[in-house]
Amino acid sequence: MRPIYYRPILLLLLLLTLTNCGSFSETDNQIPPSALTDYKPQINIQKLWTRYTGAGNGGQTLRLVPAYKDGKIYIADYKGQVQALNARTGKTLWQIDTKTSLSGGPSIHNHKLFLGTRRASIIALNAKNGKELWRTHVNSEVLAVPKAHEGIVVIHTVDGSLYGLDTETGKRKWIFSREEPALTLRGSSTPLIDTSTGTVTVGFANGLLVSLLLATGELQWEVVVTQPRGRSELERITDIDGMPILQDGIMFVSTYQNEVVAISPETGVVIWNRKLATSANLAADWQGLYVSASDGKVWSLDLRSGTAFWKQDALLHRQLTAPAVLGDYVLVGDFAGYVHWLATANGALQIRKKVAKAALTAPPLVIDDIVYWYADNGQLTALSLAKTKPKPKPKAKQLPK
Repeated sequence: MRPIYYRPILLLLLLLTLTNCGSFSETDNQIPPSALTDYKPQINIQKLWTRYTGAGNGGQTLRLVPAYKDGKIYIADYKGQVQALNARTGKTLWQIDTKTSLSGGPSIHNHKLFLGTRRASIIALNAKNGKELWRTHVNSEVLAVPKAHEGIVVIHTVDGSLYGLDTETGKRKWIFSREEPALTLRGSSTPLIDTSTGTVTVGFANGLLVSLLLATGELQWEVVVTQPRGRSELERITDIDGMPILQDGIMFVSTYQNEVVAISPETGVVIWNRKLATSANLAADWQGLYVSASDGKVWSLDLRSGTAFWKQDALLHRQLTAPAVLGDYVLVGDFAGYVHWLATANGALQIRKKVAKAALTAPPLVIDDIVYWYADNGQLTALSLAKTKPKPKPKAKQLPK
């Protein structure tokens, strides 16, 4: 179960939360996870390299994820360490200590790395050597990955504020805010920047999806994606925690307890919605939309209608990562450090592999033919499909003389 974030001004809600559900942590799981069953592997995968890159997320609900640019992988841990690695070999190229607790990022744009901190600041580093370029204070903790384009880095903070900062100086260009509910998940939606339209779209904890002009922060449209339902405050949580995605001209977004929604990116008009709960990011390709549901089921949905193509329910309650697509496979990781490769055509398990001694909670990062998995203990692993060697041609038989 995802940790719950409350606002101190409403102590009654906190007491209600504790009375009904006890304490909350990322490892809470009232229903035992499904056991892994025997199966026949259909493909081969190979481990290219694995490295311990620091302290990971420390078992906390943070948005520390690997980022890629020009043959390098960038990674950060909650203690403030940031590293650049060779993406093919895992060799460390540089490493620095920011001397603060990191909570979101990194992301990279124009040779700059951007990271959010638990102490309400944004840090920009030189991606070539890790040198700090600037550090700017914001109003609250950053639990979303910063995103940048055209000289503006967009920051989403846990108090419901969205900042547009100058990527060169860190100075504020604009700010947009929406009131957050008293009780929310611990986390924030990572902004989606559409470079073709110059807009940024982000979800809020009150179920609102908002589109702004990237350059000015001017509101383009806003839509209530989901309404509170249920009697208790917990049942009425409507957080949009995942990052919206674009596929085939449609925007897709998910909410914690209610639904997956398809929206027109130009107008915010809802095209379809489907009752399906998840707080993880979505993934998509030309074949469909892929969802890791909160109960551990993996779904493939039709992009145009939301109709289910298939459902894989062999991973129930295994606390799955967001999905990622690599070729003909959709990939998810779980709480025990296993990765599962499913066929995009029908959801059938193709192969599984244990890659870490800790939970996998960060979304997998796919770059070309390699997928990178960042475990909660800081272990970073690169996998790819094993290349099959062509069978040698049989030698021609010698005719007798």
